[in-house]
Formats: sequence, C-alpha cells, structure tokens
Amino acid sequence: MKNDILDLSGDKALPLQLDAAISFRLFTDYLRKRVAGERTAKAGIYRNTLELFDKYQVSSKDIALADVHEYSELLEQLYVCLSPPLADENEMAWGLSFPFHPLIFYGTETLYQLMSNRVVDHEKYIVSKHRKNFTGAVCR
Repeated sequence: MKNDILDLSGDKALPLQLDAAISFRLFTDYLRKRVAGERTAKAGIYRNTLELFDKYQVSSKDIALADVHEYSELLEQLYVCLSPPLADENEMAWGLSFPFHPLIFYGTETLYQLMSNRVVDHEKYIVSKHRKNFTGAVCR
C-alpha cells in the first residue's frame, strides 16, 4: 500500500474553495452498527478495527490532507475492512481520494501505477467543448 499524495489534475483542474477534510466518523459509525448485528468472525475484525480507531481518537476529528500520513495504520485497517478478503493487493486498483479534489492519498501500488501513467500523459484525456458543440441545448 502507498500513502503518498498523487495529484491527478495535471494542473488542469481549478481548485474548489471548499472547507473539506478527511473524516473517519461515518466509517466508525457504520462499523459500530455492523458489530451489533454481526454473527460471523467479521465481528472480531470490526471490533479490533474500532479499538484501533478509538486509540487514535479520530471518530470526531477532521484530518487535513497534509496530516493523513500520520494515520497509515488506520488507512491499512480501512483497506482490510473494505477490500475483498481473498483479493490480491497487487491485482487490485483500490484507493482513497480527497473530497472534491483529484487527489489520491492512499491506495494499492496498482492504482498508483495506473494513475501515475495517466498523469504523465494527461493531455490525451482533455476534451474541450464549446457552446457550438451542444446543438439543441439551451445555453445561457
């Protein structure tokens, strides 16, 4: 797994002026509900995960992108819970990105390789459209 920030915009995206942060609250809230009703061995995995997240005291915390590297252990546990149990990390493109920004901050090596190649050759992905391309559409 990689815990590096990869900017996919290729300096082509305009930054949105949003107050955005990374939060684990919804994930931990969901796990608490799952633990209560889970009857399989998954319950133990979920309990261990919640204990780890509680140790870091992040359930009510917003995490800045610049600080996400401090939570590698939690990101790894998140991957364990969300990825298929028998999936090979080297054969899966899986990752996490920053809300409303083309920034990947954690993922499999496969995803980083796939997306890094895209960034290098990003010009071929840019499509420019103008009003005249949208025939029949009302543009104001």
